Amino acid sequence: MGGARTARRAALVAVPFAAALAAFTACFLAWYDQLPDRLATHFTGSGGADDFQSRAAALWTGTGVLLGVGVLLVVTVVLARRSGPPAQRWMTAIGAGTATVIGPPLVGLVVVNRDAADPADASMPLWLMAVAFAAALAVGALAWLLAGRDPEPGEGAAAAATPPLRLAPRESAVWSRRAGSRVLLGTGVVTGTAGLVALIFGEWPAGLVLLSVALFTGLLGSVRVTVDRRGVAVASPLLPRPRLRFPLDRITNAGTRDVSPLADFGGWGYRIRPGASGVVLRSGKALSLRLRNGREFVVTVDDSVTAAALLNGLLEQRRADG
Repeated sequence: MGGARTARRAALVAVPFAAALAAFTACFLAWYDQLPDRLATHFTGSGGADDFQSRAAALWTGTGVLLGVGVLLVVTVVLARRSGPPAQRWMTAIGAGTATVIGPPLVGLVVVNRDAADPADASMPLWLMAVAFAAALAVGALAWLLAGRDPEPGEGAAAAATPPLRLAPRESAVWSRRAGSRVLLGTGVVTGTAGLVALIFGEWPAGLVLLSVALFTGLLGSVRVTVDRRGVAVASPLLPRPRLRFPLDRITNAGTRDVSPLADFGGWGYRIRPGASGVVLRSGKALSLRLRNGREFVVTVDDSVTAAALLNGLLEQRRADG
């Protein structure tokens, strides 16, 4: 059932992109001989043309944008199956709506350049973008309904107690694992693609902002978790800061629990909720720390049972040493 639901939702994103691609290429090829050698491909806020491309470049750019963004969003929908029930349905709505935002302006670009003696005289009607955004909301809402309801998410399970890993007096050990988020990394890829598209069309400020966001998201989409005699550290494997550190004297015990990003914390990344905080990069097992102030800290990472056992062993050793 889950596989059939995922296939249906992926199709709900793929079909609007396929329709937009078919409309764009059909109009472009049907009117190819009626288009000027250079097309107006970017327009100012008043609708006037301020950037141009050759016919071939404009055709391949529009086709590449629709294919590239469409494939990325379909893959994101498929991968979102692992991230808790609401995530995939939301990505389905966003993906279908995105196709409707991109498609009409590309078709409009062909229409306003048709039979233009001078591409500088082409003008993009401002109402087209308003219509595109309104249509995107409608298509996204329809995709949300057609995607179907998800099973109701249950409450996050309490952290399971983990027996300590026995350590000899003065013995030391280190545990370290890398954890990543397909959702955050996928978001970085989509944002980066949008930034490149913006640069292609001459939107330098927007393109640079989107590329910066993509870089930041990509860097935060992976962390390294380390457990040793100093406590627990969570940091980016590429950046020295920011770094989260929990010394042993702040921890009372450690365990493991299952975490769903949306159901338990409302999203991905560094999250805070009443009584708990955490670095939540995916669904599944997480290392859970019970802190002396009564709060819980979780980080989703593989082999969390070993991490919790070592941490409990280090805590036991510390108590034995007084």
